[in-house]
Amino acid sequence: MPKLALHRLLGLALLTLVPVSAHAQQAAQAAPLRGDVNGDGRVTAADAQAVRDHVAGRPAAPGIQLLPNGDANGDGRITGVDAAMIQAFAAGRDVSRFGVGQPIKGSTGTGEGKKGENMLALYTCTVDVESGAQRCETPRPEMGASADILMGKPFITYTTTGGAHSRGNPADEDTTSFNVAVTNNIGQPIGTVDGTTLAATGIRVFFHDGPRVTVVRSGVLADATIRLDGIDGNADFAGPEGEFARTNKPFYRYSNLLATGATSPAKGWKFIYSSNTRSFTYSVMLSAPVQYEFGLVTLSPTSLVLGEGEASAALTSTVRDVTFATVGDGITWSSSDPAVATVDASGAVTGVAQGTATITATSVVKAQRKGSIPVTVDKAPTLDSTTPADNATQ
Repeated sequence: MPKLALHRLLGLALLTLVPVSAHAQQAAQAAPLRGDVNGDGRVTAADAQAVRDHVAGRPAAPGIQLLPNGDANGDGRITGVDAAMIQAFAAGRDVSRFGVGQPIKGSTGTGEGKKGENMLALYTCTVDVESGAQRCETPRPEMGASADILMGKPFITYTTTGGAHSRGNPADEDTTSFNVAVTNNIGQPIGTVDGTTLAATGIRVFFHDGPRVTVVRSGVLADATIRLDGIDGNADFAGPEGEFARTNKPFYRYSNLLATGATSPAKGWKFIYSSNTRSFTYSVMLSAPVQYEFGLVTLSPTSLVLGEGEASAALTSTVRDVTFATVGDGITWSSSDPAVATVDASGAVTGVAQGTATITATSVVKAQRKGSIPVTVDKAPTLDSTTPADNATQ
């Protein structure tokens, strides 16, 4: 069997795509309203439920069009991954088209965010055993990515090399193996919750769906088997906003803290499957601890010292998403103690009374994106003498 072609699997569109099915080609040509399986012109939770019903083997209601409309990730199949994507899209209340090359929104989330959660990146891949080619796809991300799920741009590069195929033992099983390395292409380190220390979990690549045999050369598909070899364990995973939560999924672990642009050592993966297998598929989600799972707001200057009644120039704010890309979120300003210092809608701070306060800038798009600076207010000078040298006292 030829070597598996070098591909970047997680977080970017592939340079070379190998067609998997006529369904996938037709879906791309028709450019349907992906997700609208009941034909009402909207993408709602009802569409997600229709896909889940199909995956569970329940009969479809009249008017349901599963292909191509329900094929959210464009792999030519209807799976639980598609249902999860449609559900996430519906939660974002966005009725624009989605699918390959189109945005899918996760939930917006509410409340105070924490540092040190996981970000997730999704890819679905099909391996053609006979040709040795892989085809992987993922939709593009929403503008201003959150950590719940990243799709489409090269946030995380998942690279395979050294593909090999061999006859297994017993003789009715074959093996495909390759080396997988992970590269961090975002603007903050991954594999860490504080930016400097390796997280206990490391970076894990979970098998979100599959692997499963999709086509056999002979025999009955239902009888075909496939399994992973040499995994590092099974565990639960979820995004910080609760989307794509899964339980007891196998994973390969990369115990590396990767700075921006860094690549992990390669790790061997192995699939063992029935010898009559023609192709198999799997979906992986890379779960990477990051310090700022929703992004943050940076402020300049980084601190202020004011006198009572003194006003500063407006603070400069920059809003960044989890990838550290700059986004155009609006900002709201607040003071931890308005009796010490106030801040107006432009970000200008005024000292009120002696003490310390914290000025915080919060994104109006995602409340978990925020940043703050300390403000110290000194008591205004008072006149207590007619001698000029003695006039200024604190």
